[in-house]
Amino acid sequence: MGNSLSVWDLLSETYSKLCENNSEKEIFFGKKVLSEIADDSDWHRHRTGYMGYEKVNIIKIKGNKWVLGLGKKCGAYPGNQYVGDIIALDIKNEKEINKKSIEEIAKQIDKGEYFRNSLIVGTRDGGLEAFKKSKLSMKLLEIVESKGEDYIAREAKVDVTKIMVDTLSPVVRQGMEYKPEFVDFLRNSIEKVLTDNY
Repeated sequence: MGNSLSVWDLLSETYSKLCENNSEKEIFFGKKVLSEIADDSDWHRHRTGYMGYEKVNIIKIKGNKWVLGLGKKCGAYPGNQYVGDIIALDIKNEKEINKKSIEEIAKQIDKGEYFRNSLIVGTRDGGLEAFKKSKLSMKLLEIVESKGEDYIAREAKVDVTKIMVDTLSPVVRQGMEYKPEFVDFLRNSIEKVLTDNY
C-alpha cells in the first residue's frame, strides 16, 4: 500500500532513528542473544519461542545511558504471534563498555524473558503491544494510545473462520500498516519515556 509500513518496518526504522540520533557505540554479540517469549514444552519435547538480538546500541539521551536493542522472533512455533520488539536496559552504573559489561548486557537480555525489557512489541497481525511486566512499556503505551490511531494507514484483516494451529488465533489475511510519520512520533515518544524514567 504505497509508502505505508508493516509493523516490522515501523520497529526497525524507529530503532534506526533512535540510534542515529543518540548512539555512542554499537555492540555486535557475534552470536544471537536470546530472550524467551513463549514455551510449549512438555516431558517428551522442547518447543520454545524467542526474541533474538544480534546487536545492541549504547545510546545517550539527555546525558543518560541506555542499551537499546531490536529483537526479531526466532525459535520454535510458540510466540509466532509476535514479530519483533525494541528493548531498553538502564546502564547508569556502567562507566565504560568492556568485555565484562557486554557479557552482563547479554545476561540482562536473557533474563528479560516474557518482554520484561520491552518498550514495544510488534504482533503478527501488525498490531503493537505493551506488557505489564515492563514499566517503560506501559508508560509508552499511554502516549502511543493517545495518538496511535492517527497513524494507521490500513487496518488488519483477519479471517475468524480459520484458526492457526501454532497460535490458536485467527488467520491474518492482511497485517495492519502505518503511515511513515509514525516513525518520528514513536521515536520521540520513546525518547520522552527514557528521559522521564531514568
